[in-house]
Amino acid sequence: MKNVLQFPRLAVVALAALFTFAFSAPAFAGNENPTVELKFIGNLNSQPVYQLNLNNIEDGEYTIVIKDIAGEVLYSERAKGTNISRKFQLNTSEVDENALRFEIINRKNFESTVYELSKNTRTVQDVVVNKVK
Repeated sequence: MKNVLQFPRLAVVALAALFTFAFSAPAFAGNENPTVELKFIGNLNSQPVYQLNLNNIEDGEYTIVIKDIAGEVLYSERAKGTNISRKFQLNTSEVDENALRFEIINRKNFESTVYELSKNTRTVQDVVVNKVK
């Protein structure tokens, strides 16, 4: 008798789960264009290195532009393909790292994604006191 009553309960739970997840829409938390990603990956010879990833599935054409705070173009490139990845090392003696702007423009629909760099420097000192006895 127990086996007969467990099947309808399991079916009801499965249907509830199906209807809950089948009609939900995916959401991207604050990112309008999830295919473009710019991240700081570290320093090489005391100069910052950034990596730009264009995670597009379809073949696309993009324009990558790096500008300073005055709007002067420091670097420009037209990239084609899928899953494009570029690394940029900035020479901080020539360029102010805090005043740079990365613009990635999709040539197909002219959507643009803009990243502005900002850097905060702070000193952290941790003091630990341990009781010995």
